[in-house]
Amino acid sequence: MKKILVILLALLMVLGLAGCGEYKPPVGGGTDGPGEEEPGGDKPGKPDEPDGNVFTVALYEYYNGNKTRPYTRNVKFNALWHDIESSAIYRSEFKDGVASAEGLDGDYKVTLSALPDGYAYDPNNNYTDNDNRSIRVYLYPINQPSVKVKWPGTRYDVTSINNMRGAFRATVNSADDIIRFVYTTTDYGLYSIESIIDTTANVINPIVDVYDGSSAYVNESSRDTQDSGGASNTYTKNFRYERTMSQGWTFYFCIRAEGLNENAYPIDIDFILDKDGELTPDEKFETVQATEAKPYEFPSGTFKTVASLDETGRNILNGKLFKLDDRKQINGQDNPEYGHYRFYDEVTDTYGGTLFTKINQDWELIATDSGTGFMDGLVAKRFYGKNYIDMLTAYTAYTNTDGVYPVTQELKDFLMNFSIAQGYFLDGNGWVEPNKDNPNGYNSSEKNQWLFPCGYYTR
Repeated sequence: MKKILVILLALLMVLGLAGCGEYKPPVGGGTDGPGEEEPGGDKPGKPDEPDGNVFTVALYEYYNGNKTRPYTRNVKFNALWHDIESSAIYRSEFKDGVASAEGLDGDYKVTLSALPDGYAYDPNNNYTDNDNRSIRVYLYPINQPSVKVKWPGTRYDVTSINNMRGAFRATVNSADDIIRFVYTTTDYGLYSIESIIDTTANVINPIVDVYDGSSAYVNESSRDTQDSGGASNTYTKNFRYERTMSQGWTFYFCIRAEGLNENAYPIDIDFILDKDGELTPDEKFETVQATEAKPYEFPSGTFKTVASLDETGRNILNGKLFKLDDRKQINGQDNPEYGHYRFYDEVTDTYGGTLFTKINQDWELIATDSGTGFMDGLVAKRFYGKNYIDMLTAYTAYTNTDGVYPVTQELKDFLMNFSIAQGYFLDGNGWVEPNKDNPNGYNSSEKNQWLFPCGYYTR
């Protein structure tokens, strides 16, 4: 069963960063180098009050658990703005915890050229654009617990974590090296373990194995392996493990890493152990709300995929067959399909049946653990600076027993961004394209890939 991956390859390909070089850990989240351009001017300014076209990055640090404050200590490194539409990288040195760049115009991914000693950060999810010029990058203090216990019944050392104040670091020296941890929950909640490896070098793949247990026992048969769920590239896939647990629950987890070559080691795997999202601020993501979700009268019949329309047998997704119905009224009557994508005949200028997308049930080619499609806990709903959780939740209130809803413009935009972020179509190497393990995969042009979970009803 394939798991959903969150792949930022589309962005990385544009930046020309996906290579086979030596891995650089988060302390080198970005490096100064060829192709960089000095931004016009150097104007610090306040991070929350941009002046004209000034883009700013403000450093914030976590302290006392989940509290944050500006990080204003002197640092000698730069903020790097990676232009999403070109290979240009703009840089500016931090002054009093703020880096500023004038003259930028467009969409950018932000990384840091270095970090203060003893800190980690998430290098994969910091985005800025003309509508959101000022962002914060959060620094996590590296927690270095010293309490060592033994893996029950073995000679293996296990690091006992007593609190979740900051990030943790596991230094993996080889493909056979396994770093072991144990934690006992202090309260009921949704706990997560997520690695924050920079995906750009693309030569290391972190993995976590989680076990139920107690101070004297490990249930070896309970192992749950997670090697995806976080920010990813074609090889580097950050893991994200989530599970709701009650107070006093003890679990063990092991962190290891696969590498493309021996030069990838040793490597520091930084990760965050979190509860209820206390250490994963949402403010760096714009929350997208549903504006077109409402009750709908579904047709009867059998749901079929758009790919099944291809008479060549190649499962080609053809976007020319559909068009957004923007007619509010027809012959003086309200159009019940207004705002929905429908079959469309350009020659006769006529609309046909409605196009639907799966929302809270699995798609034909990809299965989730829960069977709930986009609503599965491991399916990414935050990428490219936007958080789609609220929007999708609103639509689930109106889906039918097939878990579908008519495709609106905002759903189409989400589907397009999701497919790009997942790397579903990558010149024949995408996750839903035909291959030896998936001979019935889909084929699509770049602009039509949003159709992968879409279909229609036929009698």
